[in-house]
Amino acid sequence: DLLQRYKPDSRPVRNVREKIRLTKEYLAKNAKKQPNQRRGKNYVYQEIQRSLVVTKAERRGQIADIKALENQLAQIQSRLRELSEKETMLDILKQSVEVNEESYKNFVKRLEETRILDAMDNQKMVSVAIIEKPMKPIKPAKPNKTINLLVGFILGAALSFCYALFHDYFINNKGYK
Repeated sequence: DLLQRYKPDSRPVRNVREKIRLTKEYLAKNAKKQPNQRRGKNYVYQEIQRSLVVTKAERRGQIADIKALENQLAQIQSRLRELSEKETMLDILKQSVEVNEESYKNFVKRLEETRILDAMDNQKMVSVAIIEKPMKPIKPAKPNKTINLLVGFILGAALSFCYALFHDYFINNKGYK
């Protein structure tokens, strides 16, 4: 019935086969010892012996399971180490790709600049290069309100004085005398 539900190498089938083997060994040992023993059946002793055989078989099966699980654990740890190494390699390759892409972009930019300079040389044009990017000044250079007011006041006073002299000389004197 177990072979219909499980594969021949599955754990339940192995456990049952181990129990059968241990029971056969037990019966073979007991068959040799029987002439020295009483002939009557001791059901308690037989039950304890059967239980002992079953327990030993289960223990052996569990030990085999533990060994199988330890092997699986070792394989998984090995696989994790491999994946970790591959991840590190992948990170290195990604960085290399980024550096190569940046280098490629710089080379393409320089190539384009060189083409433009060659075209300008062929057409006898002057190359203009920006030395520094323009920056907004921290404080404005013009207009300086205080200086503008002072200059305006002085110019206004001077022009008023000149106008007064001109007006007095030409208007009040009625021209040249």
